[in-house]
Amino acid sequence: MKIFIIFAACLFLGLGNLRAQNKIDKHHFPETSVFSDFEELGILKTDFVEIYGYPTFKEMYLNDAQEKVNVYHYIEHLLKKLKSGLRTDNIYIEVRTSFTFVNEELVDQRSEIVVEPLGINQLLQDLTVREDPEED
Repeated sequence: MKIFIIFAACLFLGLGNLRAQNKIDKHHFPETSVFSDFEELGILKTDFVEIYGYPTFKEMYLNDAQEKVNVYHYIEHLLKKLKSGLRTDNIYIEVRTSFTFVNEELVDQRSEIVVEPLGINQLLQDLTVREDPEED
């Protein structure tokens, strides 16, 4: 009977880990930024948006020469799996890329990278949609 309970517990834990891994894979976190090979300064803003879509958020202002400046900010979430011996660590990476357009033409690109090592439980918690208990 004890062997059956131990076997059942191991099976339960193994299936739980497999289910958690499938939940991560289902979200298809990319390993590289869509902008990692981008090298097209001078592209028009309309062409850029047609290729990469609208930004996460944007800024607008006039510079000292009274030229219209738009700064488009894109935020991407990446997941790297680093193997060390028998252990695999998930590294969660947030890439924040800003593109500056002056008079509708791209003149600057800058990226900031935030790296956080996460355990599988934290990653799953981030993926879980929580309902507000007061809405019931």
